[in-house]
Amino acid sequence: MAATRSSARDQDSGPAPETPEKPNSGEKRKAEDSSPTTKPGKKQQKTLEQTAPDDSEMKEAANKIEDQGDHTEANTGHQNTDTEKQGQHEDGAEEKESRAQDDPPTGAKENTKMQQNGNSGVEQSAERAEKVPSNILEKGIFYFFSRGRVGIDDPQSVQDFARSYIVLRPLPKDAKVAEGPLEDLQNNRLLALPKKVMPISHRDVFMSFVESAQTTIEDLKENFLGGSEYSTKTTGVRHTPPVTPLIEGVYAITQTNRTSHFAYVVTIPEELGEVQKDMGFRSKGSFVMSTKNPDQQAPSNASLPQGPDYPEEMLKEFNGLRWMATEPRFIDYANAQFLLIGEGRDELGKATEPTARDQKHEKETPEEEVLKLEDEDSHRTGQLHGEDTVFDDLGVSAKDFPKEFLHAVPSLKVTSFKMLLPRPQTAFCLLALTTSAYGQSQISSLSFGQTTPISPNGQQIPGFHHAFEGPAPQILSDRIVLTPPAPGHVRTGIWSESSLASDAFQLDVDFRASGPERGSGNLQIWFTKETYPASGLRSVYTVERFEGLVLTIDQYGGSGGSVRGFLNDGTVDFKSHHNLDSLAFGHCSHSFRNLGKMTGLHVKANEQGLEVVVDSKPCFKTGLIKFPSNYYFGISAASAETPDSFEISKFLVSSANNDGNSAAPQHQQAYQQQAPPPPQTRGDYSPPSNAEYSAQHHELLNRLHILSQNIENVNRELGALSSLQSQRHEEIKQTINNPNNAIDTINRRMEMLATDLTHIKKDIGMAGFGTGEYKASMSKLQVALREGQTELLGSLPGSLGEIVSTQAPKMWTFLFCLMAFQLILLGLYMVYQQRWKNSPKKLL
Repeated sequence: MAATRSSARDQDSGPAPETPEKPNSGEKRKAEDSSPTTKPGKKQQKTLEQTAPDDSEMKEAANKIEDQGDHTEANTGHQNTDTEKQGQHEDGAEEKESRAQDDPPTGAKENTKMQQNGNSGVEQSAERAEKVPSNILEKGIFYFFSRGRVGIDDPQSVQDFARSYIVLRPLPKDAKVAEGPLEDLQNNRLLALPKKVMPISHRDVFMSFVESAQTTIEDLKENFLGGSEYSTKTTGVRHTPPVTPLIEGVYAITQTNRTSHFAYVVTIPEELGEVQKDMGFRSKGSFVMSTKNPDQQAPSNASLPQGPDYPEEMLKEFNGLRWMATEPRFIDYANAQFLLIGEGRDELGKATEPTARDQKHEKETPEEEVLKLEDEDSHRTGQLHGEDTVFDDLGVSAKDFPKEFLHAVPSLKVTSFKMLLPRPQTAFCLLALTTSAYGQSQISSLSFGQTTPISPNGQQIPGFHHAFEGPAPQILSDRIVLTPPAPGHVRTGIWSESSLASDAFQLDVDFRASGPERGSGNLQIWFTKETYPASGLRSVYTVERFEGLVLTIDQYGGSGGSVRGFLNDGTVDFKSHHNLDSLAFGHCSHSFRNLGKMTGLHVKANEQGLEVVVDSKPCFKTGLIKFPSNYYFGISAASAETPDSFEISKFLVSSANNDGNSAAPQHQQAYQQQAPPPPQTRGDYSPPSNAEYSAQHHELLNRLHILSQNIENVNRELGALSSLQSQRHEEIKQTINNPNNAIDTINRRMEMLATDLTHIKKDIGMAGFGTGEYKASMSKLQVALREGQTELLGSLPGSLGEIVSTQAPKMWTFLFCLMAFQLILLGLYMVYQQRWKNSPKKLL
């Protein structure tokens, strides 16, 4: 039985290790092992973990820190929500944000040359870099491990663990998670948590430290992940178990005002167990982070034997403070100590508040970036081995480590309809088709298409009501066109007026989807508690809350087609969910577009569970679901801008017993469900019936109609292109046919230029300047200029001296003015002294 969270925090880390004997040769000592006996005359160096304080010491140290007021410095801006104090720190916050934007996190510079690799799990995106918020200092993937106590190889509760760790794998800020295991960027960090658990409120102040930084995955495999054995004098050989992976998720170190936060979203497991919750984790949350100044003395029971090797310029940034908001570069040094303070639970809260500058530049919020990263990592893990992706990323074998906490095992029995959303890898298996012994009776009030025409008046289907946005659905004799080939953005919903009295049923739907190559749309089959609920015209992507089942048929993820199943008990808002695909309890791939025939969907629900078959091929099956009675059936379809046309030719509901339906007329005839005929071989061919000929004829007419529309569109485009080409041809033709005009223009301009030159020559000749005369005149002009310059320079200094001597004031005049000015100042001062003496005095 899992222990409570409070007992986990108060539990001591265990008895002190016994005096060990000489270790076995060839075995590496891990950080959790007790120190072996040292040789005489040689002092034994303790490991970092042995010197770290235990739980009781950490609690006492935290209390001392609070008494000294250090907690207030560490949590500045976290508890204080006063507007005036937030404004006081605004300038400093912008400076931090600017430095964070200019200074990428550690490891980012080394990774700027990283190119996209299909198996690396990480790829860079220039578009992503432009949208990343400036107050995200670092983002990446994290793993949470715990190591069992000595001798406990199968821990079951928090008390069975000795210590916990967090492994951080930072990613470049412009990177996104792609498919495949993560590439080792050699910038990993191993953080030790002596308290074993995470803080859950602002009253929890837990000291942690960096055990190793800038390390590689290979080094973690050798020195951290595995177990070890050592010998003691009293009990002999003791076994330290390997670490137990509990959580994988994404994280971001953010900064708001003067406070740093560690925000996280859990990816694995999809549903947290009791142990993970007792450890202090939720599906998402945040903690306040503050780094300790190594120059400030700490209590003896909360200090390490050696501090981080910070450079001098980094130490100066503390400016004498005991604590400082954490930046990624502070925890890139081994032995760095930092505080974790509880903040957000089941929400990211203040850790992801956007800055005013980012909002002005329309960047994404930190919460959007973190959730996007989690969605990418969730897709990556789904493409690999699900929960076992943790071991793929670390390059180890899953069989060598405990992994039961990574798998969320659902209940094996469901007595009533509840929301069940376990992972399809663990909850559902694709089984072979089995035959049923139930009697089947078709319910005509919930069916259509069993006879033609479907509608007696071509306007309404008996027993159903419909609604639409855009063109009304076309009710033909043998089928219903829910969304037409044009225009797009059409929504249609058809819902039964009566409910299904039985809790077991079979549903057969024949549908077809056709459209252009890049067409898109979706089709939903609903089984809900209410008839025509709020989801009446909505798809699974836009519906908010409903209670029941929905089968979605679309091209999810760019695939050729897929069928997915979703359940909801009325508590989950599908429209606002950040990872809708994770809510699917079953899915399969099936191409359904432009097949030229109807696609058959068969749904069977009874006491054995739910089974979905598409075109006689098993899609998915589960035995964990049992539906209640009095639920309603519905169909909804939606088309995109480039639309797909969805058609329904048959919707047959059969009860899995002979009770019938209370809402149907008592005198109605029960049609027996016919099993599909076995596949024919070449030797047992039978000619098609008239009904089959008629269906093929309608199919051919529909395809010809679509083909004619496409041909008309092509002709229209060709006409436009022909018109454009004709216009360009005429322009080129006019240019080619009139070359003489351009030549004549050039000739006229040349003649005008020759005429101007002739006039210039005549003007020069009339002035009487021959070649020799022109040179002589120029020489005379130069001599005259030189003589004038010499005369001017010779007379200029004397003239300036005479002007200065005659116009300057006399010395006696200057002295007289100076003495007069001083006498005036003296007189003013004496007047001031006389007035001050005569003024009344104010005595205190």
